[in-house]
Amino acid sequence: SACPFRAPEIGETRAALEAYGLPIVPGEITDRRAFARAVTTGSAVTEFEAEGKAAEEIRALWAWIKGTLERK
Repeated sequence: SACPFRAPEIGETRAALEAYGLPIVPGEITDRRAFARAVTTGSAVTEFEAEGKAAEEIRALWAWIKGTLERK
């Protein structure tokens, strides 16, 4: 989910989910303007603002997903 940058709910939610023993993504996808701006141009945020923080968050998420799947 998109959460405000540095919101206390991030840590609280992470702690609650960890109690279930499920793999938790080590990063966050925060609420950034680049996501909305990219959509209006029909682009992914990694195309729209390739060096921005939003694109960095998406690349980190993909790297974690890919690594998790490769270990299975």
